[in-house]
Amino acid sequence: MSTLSPRWLIAPALGILAVGACVAPRHPLATDGALDITIEGGLLFAVDLVDANGTPVLPRQQPFEKRVKLYFTQDGSADRGAFVDLAVSPPEALVLEAVDNTCEALPGTFRCTAGTDGFANFLVRSESTYAGEATLGVLGRRADEKQLQIQAPGLPPNATNFDILVEGASGNRVAPAYDGLACTLDAAPSEPFDKWPSGSIRSRKAEIRASAPQSSITSLANAPVIVETVHPEAFVSRNSDCAPPRDRRLRVQLDEIGRSPEFYFCFSDLGGGNIELTATSGDKTTNLTLNVDAEPRLLRIETIPAALPAFEPMTEQLALKISAYDADLERVSLEVAVQSSDKTVLMPTATSLKLIGKDQGDADASVFVFTGRPDSAVLTVRPLLFETPFCESQPIVVEEVSP
Repeated sequence: MSTLSPRWLIAPALGILAVGACVAPRHPLATDGALDITIEGGLLFAVDLVDANGTPVLPRQQPFEKRVKLYFTQDGSADRGAFVDLAVSPPEALVLEAVDNTCEALPGTFRCTAGTDGFANFLVRSESTYAGEATLGVLGRRADEKQLQIQAPGLPPNATNFDILVEGASGNRVAPAYDGLACTLDAAPSEPFDKWPSGSIRSRKAEIRASAPQSSITSLANAPVIVETVHPEAFVSRNSDCAPPRDRRLRVQLDEIGRSPEFYFCFSDLGGGNIELTATSGDKTTNLTLNVDAEPRLLRIETIPAALPAFEPMTEQLALKISAYDADLERVSLEVAVQSSDKTVLMPTATSLKLIGKDQGDADASVFVFTGRPDSAVLTVRPLLFETPFCESQPIVVEEVSP
């Protein structure tokens, strides 16, 4: 019986080793290999603001990144060690980021290699203001490209109940506060008032509200909203005192249930009709129109007679001429209450009357009285339904008439 030479024993062993050495642990995915790309669903939002270095300003609207899972197979089995190179088009649309050791950034490319289970994982993240379609490309495997849609920051398309809520604007009207109303018994001054009086500018607290679509219930967190007015007699502010700067445009962000922080609409003393306030987020816009009454700044009271005859209870006698003016010293409409300091001496024939504005004519309102016993009294004029401020006339003497 012959025996095998030692060299015959060695040769097969070397052959086995040589075959094993031909199987590289990492290798390009074969052309007949399969690659399955799974990307998390839902929205993906672009950057809203960047700083001077081009870095996104936080907090950002979420989600702004998605997890991507690759599954490599060859002949229906996991292809451990297979790799592909990835790129994004346009390049500024997305950043690819490794989350474990299956993917890595290499010079000029991003490479993912199948693990023992055939899977590789990474993130795609929006870090630019680019919004639109982006393509996740696989080098040499055009059929495996994936398209992603990047939304512009703001409300998602199916968001609802987008509104501007303004406190203290009954029936979309902003009434005067009369805080700066002054009195004069002389002719109106020639110099107008400051229509933006420091420390007492009229303001109304406001808030933005919106509802998220059921398909992306968490998509409102940090959604930006631009609040704006182009009317010259209004601006927006984060502070109730409406201190400068007087910005016509303000950026706010919603919370997770669709509410903005409180902010303020500020109005000049001149006011205006049809002051339009606008809020824009994404491709959605809502607006609110307010009618803001002019703020009366001057109440002029002219006492007509220095003295009136006593005991004329049935005869109306002219006592005052009154008018009101806005910050530009234009006549302004105003309802006032008229009272006497002593009704037994002077009794106004009407307890209220309306002063006309510049669009209604140029006439003063007349106050008539009945007289009683001889004495002296003053007439008080104040905005209707307000206790203050009030203006007093010159003393009017009621004299007993000689027979």
